[in-house]
Amino acid sequence: MLQVLIFGLLTVVFAISLKKMWSKVKSIEMSLYDVREREERKRKSIEDRLSQIEEKVKNIPFELAEKFKRELEEFMEEREKIEVIDEGSLSPAKVEILELLMKEGVMTSAEIAKRVGRVVSNVSKDLGELEKAGLVIRDKRTRPYKCYLEKKIKVVSRKKLSTKG
Repeated sequence: MLQVLIFGLLTVVFAISLKKMWSKVKSIEMSLYDVREREERKRKSIEDRLSQIEEKVKNIPFELAEKFKRELEEFMEEREKIEVIDEGSLSPAKVEILELLMKEGVMTSAEIAKRVGRVVSNVSKDLGELEKAGLVIRDKRTRPYKCYLEKKIKVVSRKKLSTKG
């Protein structure tokens, strides 16, 4: 009877130990499942990032071409704004005024006259003619009038014009 009692007791202890071990196995299994799931999420994240990078790399030539096209269009628009003027159609004094305004920007008649070494009234007369020709703007809201170029211009000699054509 003692043997049966010991055997029963051992069976109970064994069953309890087996249950604890089974519980630990299940816990380890769940931990492994969590690790696999985290690893899968990382792998998916890396794959997604690689896909994004591949898309960007595919678009680089297209984006560069688009940028080049925009810059070329801007250059062509800017180039169209430049008016080429034959210096033979203007007096040297007017050419000097235009070149000064191209270099300096906005100036008054007095400032221009001082810089070119001429009388203000003559410079004003030349500015009036350049204004009628659409080359210079005189801002009449300011006193003294501020003068600036209507558009970008390039003054060339007849020799340069004839060699282009």
